[in-house]
Amino acid sequence: MQQKLILISMDALIYEDLAYLRNLPTFSWFMDHSAIAEQVRSIYPTLTYPCHATMATGRWPSSHGVVSNTVLEPGNPNSPWLWYHDAYRCKDLPDACKEAG
Repeated sequence: MQQKLILISMDALIYEDLAYLRNLPTFSWFMDHSAIAEQVRSIYPTLTYPCHATMATGRWPSSHGVVSNTVLEPGNPNSPWLWYHDAYRCKDLPDACKEAG
């Protein structure tokens, strides 16, 4: 039987939210059957995609390469969002799990 991994990373979730989530039917099941990082110290810059990339890779932004939420396009005030996996310069947790089978 092939095992499955569900990786959930939530934006703007803080420690105090966990007590509330434990009272929601779906989240309580996941939380009872999961590994949870309850206290995480953020990185700089504290932007969404760099933070999620840091949690997924275990590396600093200078190492994984994601330092902004948007693609660097000097002079473009509406640079597109950066949210693709190929922005990572290293392996992340899903990569490692896939390699391990």
